[in-house]
Parts: sequence; C-alpha cells; structure tokens
Amino acid sequence: MSIGSGDHIWRFASRMGFFCSVQTQLQAEGELMVVRYVVLLVLLVHGLSHLAGFLTSWTDAPLEFNAPVGRAFGLLWLVALAVFLGAAFGLLQRRAWWRGLAINAAVISLIAIFPSWFSFTPVIRFPAVLVNLVIFVALIPRWGDRVSAELMRHY
Repeated sequence: MSIGSGDHIWRFASRMGFFCSVQTQLQAEGELMVVRYVVLLVLLVHGLSHLAGFLTSWTDAPLEFNAPVGRAFGLLWLVALAVFLGAAFGLLQRRAWWRGLAINAAVISLIAIFPSWFSFTPVIRFPAVLVNLVIFVALIPRWGDRVSAELMRHY
C-alpha cells in the first residue's frame, strides 16, 4: 500500500460510516426510549384517572361528575385502574403480556364510561374515550405486534 493509493481515505470513510451507523442506532434507541416512556406515562396517568370514578361511587368526595356513579361500576373503575397499572408495569419490565393487559384495560374503561356517559363533563369523557380507543386500535393484532415489539426492543 502506498500513501498515494487512497486506501487510507477509504478506510477512514468506512470507519466514519461505521460511527455514523452506531450514532444512528443510538439515536433510534433514544427515540424509542422516549416513546416507551410516553406510552408508560399515558398508561399511568389514564389508569390513575380511574380513581375518580371509584372514589365518586364509594365516598362523598366532590369530583367533576354531574351524578353519582353506582358502586358496582365504581368497582369496575377500580379494576380498570389496577389493569392499567399492571400494563404500565409490564411495559416498564418489557414483558410480553403488557399489551394484553392494556387492551383489556381499555375495554374495561370503555365499559365503565358508557353507562355513566352523561355523568361526566365533556372535558373528561371525550379525552378518556379517545385515549382508550387509541390504546385499543394501536395494540390490536396485525400492526399491534409491531408496535409492541418496537416498544419492548433491547438495543
């Protein structure tokens, strides 16, 4: 190899390409981690919001409801809370079962919301239903397999 052959330039470029590849991979890993934590935060906050339905039905706590929620549905709100928190824990631990829990939690949440639809102000009910529908649609089979796999990926 002679100095004027250009081999050193090719090796330098290939090394830079390698480093660019590593940098791209690290950037993708960081972006995926942000998405994972955003989904985790949504599951936690939405799950904890179900505490309001439970407290309204079992206590005299004045919350943003127009009418009292029945005690049976209050228990359903508590179940939705527990299942959402379980799904968040599963995602945090990168367990395969988190997805099934999140889908079931969204269904339970919708079942709890619709009988008392007019008990909630529109500011509460529409975002709650939207979050449940987004969770349900994003995680159902077909594209849900890919979403779940991406959120659980290790780099």
